[in-house]
Amino acid sequence: MKFLNRFKKKDNRFTFVVDDTFQLLDNRGTVVTGKVHGKVREGDEVYIFKPDGTVMRAQVNGMEVGPRMKASVAENQNVALLLADIKDKKEIAKFSVLTNDQSMDLTEYFTAAGNDSFL
Repeated sequence: MKFLNRFKKKDNRFTFVVDDTFQLLDNRGTVVTGKVHGKVREGDEVYIFKPDGTVMRAQVNGMEVGPRMKASVAENQNVALLLADIKDKKEIAKFSVLTNDQSMDLTEYFTAAGNDSFL
């Protein structure tokens, strides 16, 4: 997704576009999968920018790269993040953006994401 290059990390910023979501049966939270741009660590607070314009907060309680659990994940890795504060996977839509920068303006991104030629 070359379009996301302009949203890549500045200083300590990371971005993560949700590709899929999974609900854990034990109610520990929701797992989101996608690719990390920047660096994220277990325990980080993230902001979830949803395509409808709303923003949610959550905490990363775990992460997995392939079959291995990790304490942190670096640039351009496909990862599964466990978000403990999200109890229903329907709360996070595909193409939602996770970031540690609450002030990000993603209007242009969501306009493009709604365009079939972008997908």
